[in-house]
Amino acid sequence: MLSDRKYFLRMTETLCASVGTLCLGGALLAKVRPATAPSLELFVYAALAAMMGVAITVAILTSEFARVLHASRAEAKMPDAFSPMQVGLLVNWSPAAQGFGAVLAMLLLIGTALVSGSVQWSSGEPFTPHLAVAAFLYVGGFYFVVLPVLGSASRMPGSFEDNAVFMKKGDG
Repeated sequence: MLSDRKYFLRMTETLCASVGTLCLGGALLAKVRPATAPSLELFVYAALAAMMGVAITVAILTSEFARVLHASRAEAKMPDAFSPMQVGLLVNWSPAAQGFGAVLAMLLLIGTALVSGSVQWSSGEPFTPHLAVAAFLYVGGFYFVVLPVLGSASRMPGSFEDNAVFMKKGDG
């Protein structure tokens, strides 16, 4: 189980926090010094590539969590989404600052979507400062939104399976 691999989870959590912070710094740099935007394009690609690894890790963790939480239920009766209480159990062991950061990141993502809309470019188009700021905010926002899942999994004692009794009590 992935939730047993604390060193890997801690390193992924550190990567997530570091790249998320660098993305916010990249957005600020592109806003303050628009001439640097074209040179930041490669960093956006690197952040997107790392984001895929983090997304796979979070997907595996949430799948493991759901499998443990719904182990006694029939496959046909499994819900399509987590309830707010179940999300609370998933991030139960994360530091409060990570939860607060995730809420701020959601607000940042909504604000970026309202101001910038979608972000797309190709190698034939110039990477403008507006694209750089929006791309960095979207990618950085993702990192901060998933950080509580990684933080909780890396700090909880044992695996999700080891904590199944506690999680099922809290699930009601």
